[in-house]
Amino acid sequence: MVKQAGFSLVELMIVVVIVAILTMIAIPSYERYKVKVNRVAAQSDLVEMGTKLQQYLVTRRSFIKDNGFIGLNDVNLTNQLPRNEPSLYTVSLNVTANSWELIAAPNIDTRQEGDGFLVLNSKGYRCWNKQLTTACQPSATTNWDGR
Repeated sequence: MVKQAGFSLVELMIVVVIVAILTMIAIPSYERYKVKVNRVAAQSDLVEMGTKLQQYLVTRRSFIKDNGFIGLNDVNLTNQLPRNEPSLYTVSLNVTANSWELIAAPNIDTRQEGDGFLVLNSKGYRCWNKQLTTACQPSATTNWDGR
């Protein structure tokens, strides 16, 4: 009698079920990871934008120009983040004569949708709260870690 080597159908089905379960766990985890990576990249970009705004203020001593307050274009900044990829956040700038606030709103129909607003101001205060549908108010006790 010749013994045949190989896997039985039951063994093969067990392996397929295990792979399916692992995939069901891994894909959502990976998607959450990508959202977090995109948020951290946007935070880094906001800090860079804040640095440019502070340099503008030091150089010109005010955010006021001939026809009102400056905008992002006046500091060679874009209102889309990230700058070199498909836009995930839209940035708005609120300025007074000597202070500024950057607000990054997640774009609709992107993986960042529903991930909350990122806010950074001229005092270095920042905030992020995933639960909010409007921008949070940064203070000395708020942070970008969601606490």
